[in-house]
Amino acid sequence: MTVYYDGYCPYCRAAAMTIRSLDVFRRIAVISFRHDKSYSIHGITAEELEREMVVIVHCGDQQRAYKGFAGVLAVLRGLLLLWPIFPLAWCLGRIGWGDVLYRWMAEHRLIIPDAGHCRDRNCRI
Repeated sequence: MTVYYDGYCPYCRAAAMTIRSLDVFRRIAVISFRHDKSYSIHGITAEELEREMVVIVHCGDQQRAYKGFAGVLAVLRGLLLLWPIFPLAWCLGRIGWGDVLYRWMAEHRLIIPDAGHCRDRNCRI
């Protein structure tokens, strides 16, 4: 499993660190799309990743992308220690609140570029 998150978002960075710490089997790659462009091999754009996190689940030669709250559910399924809260999250998704909560958090997240974001002296303001 590969999780692409926004490395400029403090909340997203904290969530990524939590995923890494709970991944006892080390099966999840957690990657900031701001610092690694490997997402392009999956047909994902930076614009998509600016809107929502994307989780790529690898199953043999097949892979599937989950976006937004569906990605959250995929991560919960992939982390053994979080299985107890998966049913609650699944219910939130089933009644439509999961996507609403995820969308609200994504739209209101704080973006703080790191010091290295402007290496080529051609920065967007």
